[in-house]
Amino acid sequence: MLISRFVTLFLIPLGFLFSYLHFLPISLVDSIAGMALGYGSLFLASKLFYWMTGKEGIGQGDLELLAFIGSFLGLAGCWITLFLGAIIGSIIGVTYITISGKSKELQIPFGPFLALGAILYVLFQEKLILLLFKI
Repeated sequence: MLISRFVTLFLIPLGFLFSYLHFLPISLVDSIAGMALGYGSLFLASKLFYWMTGKEGIGQGDLELLAFIGSFLGLAGCWITLFLGAIIGSIIGVTYITISGKSKELQIPFGPFLALGAILYVLFQEKLILLLFKI
């Protein structure tokens, strides 16, 4: 349930640098926007969940992980990663709770699902963009 801050926060500037040097297929602006979308979307979701329930729902490591992913994959990659991670995490979480009979209060880490979403995006980028954005 812990994601190393030293890794995620260190790699975000590398995403900016690699995009600026054209080592990544995204622009520097897209890299910065992806980082902002990644962190900002989960930050807002976290604050909204806390406001509604009075409980922490998303850890700081998840915010920083999605910011890191966004800095390397850009806006579209960040959005699709979040979408895939949420869908896969929901399916696995609900299935696990149903089969095991555990409480709905069970904490399930979100980071592995974000990482899986990012891997799927990198491997199937064109097909996912066509499927989700209908371009």
